[in-house]
Amino acid sequence: MDNSTRRSDALGTNGAGTAPLSLLEAQKVLAVFNCLEEAPSLSESQQAIIRSALRTVAQEADCVIFGVCADSIAQGLAAVRAYGAGLDREVPPEPEQRGVANPEQPIYIKCNTNSLLFYAEPYQGENRGVLVSCQSHVDEELNAMYGHLPLDLFA
Repeated sequence: MDNSTRRSDALGTNGAGTAPLSLLEAQKVLAVFNCLEEAPSLSESQQAIIRSALRTVAQEADCVIFGVCADSIAQGLAAVRAYGAGLDREVPPEPEQRGVANPEQPIYIKCNTNSLLFYAEPYQGENRGVLVSCQSHVDEELNAMYGHLPLDLFA
C-alpha cells in the first residue's frame, strides 16, 4: 500500500470524523503527516478531519510551534494566523524580520505560541506548507511534528 492510499484510509472519505476525536484517534490521523516534504491535496472532508485532529492534539499540548514555508510573506502570515486562530493559540501581530526579504519571495516563518518567538526569513527551499510541532512536558507520546500540511487548511 503506498503513502497516498494509507493517507486516504486513515483520513476516510465519507465526511465522518468531524466530531471531536480522542487523543489516540487524532494522533493516528496525523501520523500519516509525519515528515512529508510536500503538503498533499485533500478533499474538504479530509481537511475537516485533520482540523479536528490538530485541535485535539493542540489542546493537550503544552507548546505548539508553527513552521511555515510559503511563496510570499503575505501567504505565510495568512497561514500562521489562520492556524493560530484555528487551534486557539496566540500569534503575535508582526514577526521579527531576519535577513532581507522581498515581499514576493519565498519565506520561512516560525512561531512558538508559548514563548511568542515569531520571525520571518527568506527561504530558498522547495517545500511549501505548514509544520505543526506539538510538545508536552509531561506526556512523551504527545511530542510530534506533523507536516507539511496545506497552507490553507484553516482558511
